[in-house]
Amino acid sequence: ALKIFSLILEDIPNAKLIVCGSPPRQNEVNITQNIKNSLKWISFPSDEELKDIFLNSFALLYTSSYEGFGLPILEAMSNGCIPVARNHSSIPEVMGNAGIYLDNDDFAQTTKNLIQIFQDTKKHDYILHRGFKQASKFSWFKTASDTIRFYKSLLEK
Repeated sequence: ALKIFSLILEDIPNAKLIVCGSPPRQNEVNITQNIKNSLKWISFPSDEELKDIFLNSFALLYTSSYEGFGLPILEAMSNGCIPVARNHSSIPEVMGNAGIYLDNDDFAQTTKNLIQIFQDTKKHDYILHRGFKQASKFSWFKTASDTIRFYKSLLEK
């Protein structure tokens, strides 16, 4: 994420990166020294803060190496934020064609794709529309209903 963001800063110098999660460890503080004026670290944001962050952000750089489901991607899409994520585990099922897949070996291409979408309003709106459509396929009600149906099917056997 830092490598991609550093490349984005070359073309869009006023870009900002918001990192959400655990407070930064010393090695993370050291790594981010050269972009500290473009970086904001928010430790353990509330659900409401996280929603505001998504609503006011262009993209979610989600570079997780392992993912059980990909809830942050779903949250981003449902709040009008374009997800950028690796193509593994459940991420293709969750994100579908509503984001940018990160090529681990080609940060320059990922950066180029992001900047192009940022600059092309029609393409940006198209991807956001796909994100809202993709996110609408998932709901807690559907998850609960499917789970109950699955347990009932086991009891019938």
